[in-house]
Amino acid sequence: LQYVLSNVLLSEYCAFCDADNGHLEFITLNFTDIEISFILYDDRNTPTSTVRAQAAVGCQPSLATHVRRQIQTRTPEGFNLFVATIYAEAGEVRVGREAAWQAVGSVIMNRINTGVWWRRKTSDEVIQYSGFDAYLNPNSINWNQLNFKDKHLSKHIKDHQEFLKAWATLNNQQINHKDAMTKDEQELLYKMRAVLIHVYNGQVTTPANYYYSPRAMHGKQPSFLSHLEKPEQYQVSVLGIREHDFKFYYISAHTERTARKK
Repeated sequence: LQYVLSNVLLSEYCAFCDADNGHLEFITLNFTDIEISFILYDDRNTPTSTVRAQAAVGCQPSLATHVRRQIQTRTPEGFNLFVATIYAEAGEVRVGREAAWQAVGSVIMNRINTGVWWRRKTSDEVIQYSGFDAYLNPNSINWNQLNFKDKHLSKHIKDHQEFLKAWATLNNQQINHKDAMTKDEQELLYKMRAVLIHVYNGQVTTPANYYYSPRAMHGKQPSFLSHLEKPEQYQVSVLGIREHDFKFYYISAHTERTARKK
């Protein structure tokens, strides 16, 4: 069956997570006219004729028609953003680097539609809105006038240099009409991409939903641990990763909300 609607009004929209069917959209449509086509096929599955029926509801919209469809939560563009973020967050790890890449990626995926991030339906939204410092909106960059060696370049952009180079490379975007990365950097990035594809598709390697780098924080405690008593009890061990590089934690939404009320 094929449906052609006229004078369509989208009167309601919501998105939610279903335990059996994943991320879904629920759409309510109103319309004034509908044409239904029913195509007949022969035993060789060849169309033979079409039967059409048309109903004019008039100037008043019909009763709401509800449409439910799967949300596309994983896209090639989303995967590029995912890899570029992890490259900037964990690209400098030397010992247990593949385990570190996968664990950082798992934290991103573990936040989708869960806990305090229940509104975040995709990894893109998790990266953009849940505190990944490496991220910077690529659409805000003038790629033809970006020079990381320019002493007048804002510190805000310089701090996102690794992310921008990785994102540009993965999206075939040149910087000042030149390749964004060296051959060695590209080799590392593409190796990371191959390692991370399974994590992006849901095969996470840790239940952790938080992490930080003691090396990058120079001994300071991250804010997500500051309101917890005995934060070490929430630490998750990830085999092969040095704690100097990364520490991982699983903190439930209930634990976090309770601690913040104290």
